[in-house]
Amino acid sequence: MQQPPQLLAELAHFLRSRLSSDLQAIPPAARDWRPVPDSNTINLIVRHLRIEAEWHLHCLEDGRPMPTVAVHLDQETIDSVPVDFDLNLRALNDLFARFCTLLETSSLDLLHSRTVTAYKGSSRPVPPHLLAYHQLVHIAAHLGQISTLHNLYRKAHGERGLFPDNPSYPRSSASPE
Repeated sequence: MQQPPQLLAELAHFLRSRLSSDLQAIPPAARDWRPVPDSNTINLIVRHLRIEAEWHLHCLEDGRPMPTVAVHLDQETIDSVPVDFDLNLRALNDLFARFCTLLETSSLDLLHSRTVTAYKGSSRPVPPHLLAYHQLVHIAAHLGQISTLHNLYRKAHGERGLFPDNPSYPRSSASPE
């Protein structure tokens, strides 16, 4: 029985650790801050990640189809998840930890089978082990959003940015010619 590549499990655990530490560093005032009126907040992103972490876990754990892809989603269930940063962070950490453990211990055959069920009816091509890394790509993308929002919040409130100066970026706001 083949096991998923160790690098995939390593990436899952790295992202879990990074997400947890980055979210714990967010001050309460930054959680609901918006750089522009209609933008997402860190709090809303955490809620979204918590909801989708549960979906991914159920697909891998029980072989359920993925809501929004293979089955109609239950809006009442989604709406019942409160916009509560601390509650959603705890749930997200638990759900993602369980996903990482399952990912680490699943065979490639099981991942393929679960992927077929999870994404049945998808309008896009589905790689054979998408379920194994879809959640990781999703977390990484939103981790970038969270870091950007936290950085903008700090700068907008007179604090030093999170990112060091990088010589590959221009030193002024003028665009290069």
